[in-house]
Amino acid sequence: HTHTHTHTHTHTHTQGASVSEWLARHASGDQNDFLGFDTESVPSVRSSSLQYKGPATLQLATADGACLIVHLAHVSRQNCFVDPASGAIKDAPEGAGLANRFRGLEDLVEMLRDQTVLKCGVGIDQDAIDMWREHRIALCGRFDLGGIGASGTRTQGLQRLSESVVPGFQLAKSKKLSMSDWSQKPLTPKQLEYAAADAFAGVAVVSTLMSRPPPHAPSGDET
Repeated sequence: HTHTHTHTHTHTHTQGASVSEWLARHASGDQNDFLGFDTESVPSVRSSSLQYKGPATLQLATADGACLIVHLAHVSRQNCFVDPASGAIKDAPEGAGLANRFRGLEDLVEMLRDQTVLKCGVGIDQDAIDMWREHRIALCGRFDLGGIGASGTRTQGLQRLSESVVPGFQLAKSKKLSMSDWSQKPLTPKQLEYAAADAFAGVAVVSTLMSRPPPHAPSGDET
């Protein structure tokens, strides 16, 4: 499925070959030093009834507007089975551990743990915890943008940060969408737009800051 966002050209995939193709084009070698990163999860108030835990989508974006959305929940269901008694998603009998859920996404998993590919986002450290706890996928090479312009221990939200740093940038946030069922198939066009925008906002912040001249450092003889 391909969806075009105001700022991005978004590709939503559940097939490993398509994901690998996107990564080879946009996230390998010297093509991009950094990527915007975000995830969307089923809200806790829904997860118990839907029997799905952890990040349901994973989004990557480049500074030139290419965005990939991987529907982890759907991949998980393809590789596993649903227990008819409880409705819970379980690993297929021939599988070994949680990693079996994401067969076919080996190139994505390798890129996520590659420390030389910088992934940028607000709250990405918590995303890393959730990815490992629920999916046993390591997320390395992280830059949490929440500390930029933070006051004390209070971090910046993605909307405020992106709109304050990137000239003319507007990031629409919807509680209804953020609390929606991100494990459903297919995702709605509004969900896709929301998810893509979050990932692109992160990379837009980093790209904008990197384009600015470094602040003037006072010399030792200045008073």
